Amino acid sequence: MTYITGSASPPQSLGVELKVVVGRNQIQRTVGNYSALYFADQSNIQDAYIELESLKVWASNPQETYQQLIVSCSGPLEFVGIRPDGSSVSLTANKLLVLDTEFRKFTLTNVNTERVRASLNYVSTRQ
Repeated sequence: MTYITGSASPPQSLGVELKVVVGRNQIQRTVGNYSALYFADQSNIQDAYIELESLKVWASNPQETYQQLIVSCSGPLEFVGIRPDGSSVSLTANKLLVLDTEFRKFTLTNVNTERVRASLNYVSTRQ
């Protein structure tokens, strides 16, 4: 009798790569390349696409924790996150926000007068 088992699943990870350029007269010059790789085994790598009208709020799932968060948005969003120790973080994201701190929950509020579209990528675990 032969038992056939599947191969082990490869490790999951979430990567961030940023290229920073400065330009004058439409000539771009690279001034920095940054990358980070976050291993996410036993976690969920998720994404969400949201649209928020003026002064509307999007809230994360309170039954999950968020270990890495990347927000790309078309306009300013106010981020308020609660860390596991109960302290809060408040930041404004104009185009891109990358956080590698763990949060129990967070909200994004459209502080613009126009609709804002956002893309979220994050690693989450259930509490």
